[in-house]
Amino acid sequence: MTLAYLHGFASGPTSTKAQFFRAGLAALGVTLEIPDLAPDFTHMTMSGQLAAVDGILARGPAVLLGSSLGGYVAALAAARNPDRVRGLVLFAPAFGFTARARPRGAPVDRVPRRRAPLSGRARPELPGARVRRAA
Repeated sequence: MTLAYLHGFASGPTSTKAQFFRAGLAALGVTLEIPDLAPDFTHMTMSGQLAAVDGILARGPAVLLGSSLGGYVAALAAARNPDRVRGLVLFAPAFGFTARARPRGAPVDRVPRRRAPLSGRARPELPGARVRRAA
């Protein structure tokens, strides 16, 4: 089974966090795959990021670790491929980021602001998604 780390926006496979996870898991004898989800910011798309994850999942089952936007991508990949994703470990997943995105050309002061829920609980926007807290 593959274990893959999906980095966040403006990050990459050589980031401090990615290398921290890789080194920690290597010390336990576990290999961590870290795809480059954004090799070119000019042409970066959500479908391109999902295609990179689909390539990993095409080889067999995987556990996906995702940070920020990578967490959102991991959750989307799991919703699209429930038979291939054996587990998710999400670090501050960017759920709801599309609702906060500014339409192209819209003035910054005209973008509606959303407040985070006071309870601090994540609200996944994926059908059938559940939040399970670590003990």
